[in-house]
Amino acid sequence: MLVLLHDNFGGFVMASDAPRYLATVMLPYVFKTVDLEELIRRANAFIRHMRKDTPFWEDFPLFKPGGLDPWTEPRPEEVTEFCRVLRTLPLATREHLIDFASRSDRRASSGSQPVDQATSYGTRKRGIEAEESGRLLLQMGLLVRSDDPRGALQRLTVKELTEFLAQQGVEGVKVRRKGKLIDTAMERCPQAVAEKAKGVCIARLAPQYAPAVAWAHEHIDRSVPFFQVWLGFAFENSPPKG
Repeated sequence: MLVLLHDNFGGFVMASDAPRYLATVMLPYVFKTVDLEELIRRANAFIRHMRKDTPFWEDFPLFKPGGLDPWTEPRPEEVTEFCRVLRTLPLATREHLIDFASRSDRRASSGSQPVDQATSYGTRKRGIEAEESGRLLLQMGLLVRSDDPRGALQRLTVKELTEFLAQQGVEGVKVRRKGKLIDTAMERCPQAVAEKAKGVCIARLAPQYAPAVAWAHEHIDRSVPFFQVWLGFAFENSPPKG
């Protein structure tokens, strides 16, 4: 598994980003869990042992059996179709889509942004060709192209946006919030924004997949605890007894 390039099995993996990574890329599949009580016992024994000497683990919650299996409820029809499409994509592209949707929630009001910029550090460190991945997301209809030029400004930092406005003769801008700077650019120099958007692949989440993506975010959150105990203790590593 690709996760092994960056993380090792054992209790410490529970505190890494590996469980969320697996919860994301394994999203399209349904698993049958076994021996959950034993995995939870071993995970909790590890946490209690680590709490004796390491302050970090004092705030790491113990696991409870209830709710650790996220595959007990049937999936809605629109989610089943969404997962069918995800299964055709490379692992990195599945994570790219979730990154894109997460960033859209707090970006431009239209949710538009440059596709190749919408990846997290965790996705990039495991390897991704963002332009090719974006092409696949558009090809499969999960993303659709957007004609909202403000999406091109999402790739700029606050400093770069301020400099861009100054170059367009917009002086005296005192705000330091990115969204407000983008709004100012759209109001004061829309033609310059449109010019900057040329050649940039701007997209938004396909509306028909919005409910399924909302479900996906919730399912990933529910799945992370399972993958924490599974990665940590379903293999040969034995935690301290406690």
